[in-house]
Amino acid sequence: MSNTINNAIMDLLVKTERLTPAQIFNQLPNKSRHSVMQAINQLVRDEQLIYSYELGTAFVRLSTNKAVTISNRIVLMPPERSLPEHLASKIVIKLAPGAAFGDGHHPTTILALKLLDAFFLHQQGFVVENALDIGTGTGVLAISASKLGANNVIATDRESVAVYEAKNNVSINQLETCITVIKSNGLPDGCFQLIIANLRFPSLLRLSGTLYDQLDAPGFVVCSGFKDSESENLIKQFEYHNFILLDCENSNQWSGALFLKNHN
Repeated sequence: MSNTINNAIMDLLVKTERLTPAQIFNQLPNKSRHSVMQAINQLVRDEQLIYSYELGTAFVRLSTNKAVTISNRIVLMPPERSLPEHLASKIVIKLAPGAAFGDGHHPTTILALKLLDAFFLHQQGFVVENALDIGTGTGVLAISASKLGANNVIATDRESVAVYEAKNNVSINQLETCITVIKSNGLPDGCFQLIIANLRFPSLLRLSGTLYDQLDAPGFVVCSGFKDSESENLIKQFEYHNFILLDCENSNQWSGALFLKNHN
């Protein structure tokens, strides 16, 4: 029974950034509060969860000090930790703690990671020679794309701290020859088979036409960072620019999508 509750709690927190114990109780109505609280405290002792306190309120969130399975094949873990034997077959992304967005626990990052994993799994045989990650943050999506199969990745961000942390994480994952991190407010020149954009809704709308122009044919876009309530308008905008929607996922009121450039 305890493992069932533990797994349910971990599933909830993979889908959202943080929850109070009361919110966890409400989402597990068939479990007693005592058993849920016991499970939370056990997960904290096992370093899978941590407590954080904001304005007097206690929250529970995923720990960054232990390996966390994000998708079918992707595991995030801190660089100083050794990979557990039962995760030996996974694709491991090592991320150092930092200030840049993209520690892998926010729903938008998780959605993008899952879409990337599914894309490379289902498009086997399609060669991604050049990929672009816009607004890379920690570099987690660029690193994932590289480890999943992209030959060369350019990762851009306008924030100096993000560029610094992304370069550090690329080095930790020993991908310096595969990933180039640059500071940029715009899109670099080039033609790409895959573009990753975990950006807010207005930026995705504004860039939709430019993304089409910079994609090879065929080419794909993985985008995330928009709310469920914004997904219909975003899909219409991308379809207006001759994209075809292949997949759309949502989690905790956030959405992510995979588009194909329609070159007919």
